[in-house]
Amino acid sequence: DQAVNYISNWTKKSMSEIDEITSFNGQRLRYISYPSSLIKHIGSLPSTNTNIAWGIDEKGKITTVIIPIPTNKNELLEVFDNGKPCPPSCPTHC
Repeated sequence: DQAVNYISNWTKKSMSEIDEITSFNGQRLRYISYPSSLIKHIGSLPSTNTNIAWGIDEKGKITTVIIPIPTNKNELLEVFDNGKPCPPSCPTHC
């Protein structure tokens, strides 16, 4: 499962490795953005809570892993991990 791998990759990193992963061209990662349509979609799912965890993708880049926790604990609803980190994907108005 990709989400489990991403979270596992994060927990295996040392602090110095995390410092390297959470920066881009010497700038500290400020946030990771998701479209509001995705947040609305997650809110519409039959879930009791939504977990947000740090992860490291297959390219070695930091990401968030968003996991809606279903009302029926025996099913996995969806997992989202395609946010856009800032930097480099910062809007010009920030």
